[in-house]
Amino acid sequence: MSYPEWDESVSDKKIIEEFYEQLVIRYPQLKEDVEDNEGLLHIDMGYLQRLAEGLCKDRKLDEAKSCFNWVNSLFCRSKNELLNAINVSFLEYFEYYPGREHTFMDL
Repeated sequence: MSYPEWDESVSDKKIIEEFYEQLVIRYPQLKEDVEDNEGLLHIDMGYLQRLAEGLCKDRKLDEAKSCFNWVNSLFCRSKNELLNAINVSFLEYFEYYPGREHTFMDL
């Protein structure tokens, strides 16, 4: 697996716009919160993280897998702000449960 390389000279503006456009379509329940945040990327990524974690806890694994695949597609193309937001506000906060790592990792 290859990981994107951080590049401060590159802006993720277009990918961030794509993220917001798709976020409210994929997860309309987040629309009001996202609109209230007025583009605070890390806060909005945190909302998505909590939603994805809830899908895992509720065993809605197909929906969780779809979410992870979407975030991964953004992650692989990002180089700057979005890459940071995914790492810091999405990935770092997932709870892992002893004995259930295989379920999470299988996603």
